[in-house]
Amino acid sequence: MVLQRDKPIRIFGSAQANDRITIAIGELKESVESDAEGRWNVTFEPIALGTEASNILVKNITSGEQLEVKDVLLGDVWVLGGQSNMEFEISKVYKGDIEIISAHFPQIRLLMVPAGAAPDQKTNFEPINEFNNFYKVHEWKGRWDACSPKTVRQFSAIGTIFGQRLHRAGQIPIGLIDASRGGTTVEMWTSRSSLEKIRPQLYNKMFQTMIRDWRAVFLDKDLPFGIIGFSAGGEPQTCANFEARMVDAAPYIREAQCRAALEMKNVAYVASWDQQMNWYHPFKKVALGERIARWALAQTLVLHAPWESARVLKYEVVGQAIVLTFDQEVITHEGRDFEGFAIASEDRHFYPAAAKWVLKGKDDRGRDQFDRNRLTVSHPLVPNPVAVRHAWARNPLGNGVSNERRVRILPIPGFRTDSWDYPENPLVPHNDPGMGAHRKRMKQLRQRAETWAKERIERYGASASTSVK
Repeated sequence: MVLQRDKPIRIFGSAQANDRITIAIGELKESVESDAEGRWNVTFEPIALGTEASNILVKNITSGEQLEVKDVLLGDVWVLGGQSNMEFEISKVYKGDIEIISAHFPQIRLLMVPAGAAPDQKTNFEPINEFNNFYKVHEWKGRWDACSPKTVRQFSAIGTIFGQRLHRAGQIPIGLIDASRGGTTVEMWTSRSSLEKIRPQLYNKMFQTMIRDWRAVFLDKDLPFGIIGFSAGGEPQTCANFEARMVDAAPYIREAQCRAALEMKNVAYVASWDQQMNWYHPFKKVALGERIARWALAQTLVLHAPWESARVLKYEVVGQAIVLTFDQEVITHEGRDFEGFAIASEDRHFYPAAAKWVLKGKDDRGRDQFDRNRLTVSHPLVPNPVAVRHAWARNPLGNGVSNERRVRILPIPGFRTDSWDYPENPLVPHNDPGMGAHRKRMKQLRQRAETWAKERIERYGASASTSVK
């Protein structure tokens, strides 16, 4: 296994009541007596990185029994949480085959947590060859394995890439604990005591509460927490279906995830909306593992790799356009015109807008010079704009990326300049009249959006490439 470097190490277990226990990590030793229920735990002082591999030896002095864990490394341990897009295994993604046959990393250790959910805290789980009913295969869970082509095949694709990039760049042992579970909600990753304190439908508060709850459980108020944004899926957004695809809860979920990173310490957000596919399990997981690894390299190993996407600092209405100011240069990843921006007036009809760099002037040769930190966004049918949105759909249109150090692989996160509400799901059973009214409202919004798109195309065409002057 891998133990977390530079942090207190807590080891716990069970025995008979009032047994005397000694625990040794290499040359370090502690002793403790079990309580009336047989439980015991000890905490070792932090051990620095660079310590050689050692064993953990636990002896029950009273009974004479002992247990030894061999080949224990000191490094960085990461927990992989979330739904099926985190759980999705490396053998089923693009480029996964080459990652598997290259996975000779004896200092990366893998642990898959057995499936299970319960209202009460668990203190242990047994190794099990668990049957995955979705893929009809067995998976070894509940035990540590060194990373190899054999052991990594069914491991998280994002986690595999994340761990390998950290290990290769930092040259330190990496422990990966995959606790992800398909179909789980944010509430299921949060303790009941925390849930009872907030209106679970308030996703932004819920998500931040979950992060604070994890930090409390791990006894680390500044525990680094990396977020990979809600993935794209379903019918891709185009200029032809632009308005209808904007009526969706997904971009609001991404917004809440991004806000957590902006409002909390040591929390990062990387966008994933650009990995477009019709399925809700995009196969493009390698890029996502690398994006979040860039943050971890900067956060924990102080190795500079650009990871922060461009963010809007301010916006202002200038004539018939809205000018966005970013915190860094923005560009398109393929050199074409910007796509994925939308603009609206007070009627809240968002049109697929043209977005262009702000012209600064001419150089000494008479060539146009642009301010690449600023974009002017407009559409001829929006003479009095009040709001801009970007990448605002479940599977959004868009090609804008950060230009920091010319990396050009970090997409501009979805954002909006307005605060217009989205109809929340009522907290009622699916057969309740309140849910029926909500579904009717959503259907009306989508029908209106489809009508808007039809009228726009009839009047102006489907292109968003023309802006107002």
